[in-house]
Amino acid sequence: MQDKWLDITLNKLDKACSKQNDKTLLKFKTKSFRKVIKRVAQFSEQSCKKCTACRAGIYDCIEIISKYKGDRKEFKHYNTIIKNIVIHLKKVHGLIEEGYYMVMFFPLGMCLGVIVNVLYPDRVGYTLALAVGTGFGLSIGTLLDQVAKKKGRVI
Repeated sequence: MQDKWLDITLNKLDKACSKQNDKTLLKFKTKSFRKVIKRVAQFSEQSCKKCTACRAGIYDCIEIISKYKGDRKEFKHYNTIIKNIVIHLKKVHGLIEEGYYMVMFFPLGMCLGVIVNVLYPDRVGYTLALAVGTGFGLSIGTLLDQVAKKKGRVI
């Protein structure tokens, strides 16, 4: 039954997207919206009542995409619905957004580079310390993002 809901919903989204131009579709981030729809379907299948309730919001979003004419209020309403669904997926189901750990570890690596430069100012140049710290942060963050993706924890 859930697969049927997913197929019907994705077909409705495809029809709504066909009515809009590429610029509008980029604005609505329809690729990530598809991922959210698939995750809601997955957790509805596992009998999450909130995810089942989120289906109505998804239908509202598809309606907004289909009838969008440039109204800011509609776009804000769309973003609010998606934001609430994503917050639920993060808090209750432990999912993360793509690139989450990279964003977290990038500044941490930069701080590490600055600390190394402060501790050893004569041995390590500021630029080298910052570059190594940034590289370290990016590599750790990317690695953790890949692990999360393999475990299926990415929206």
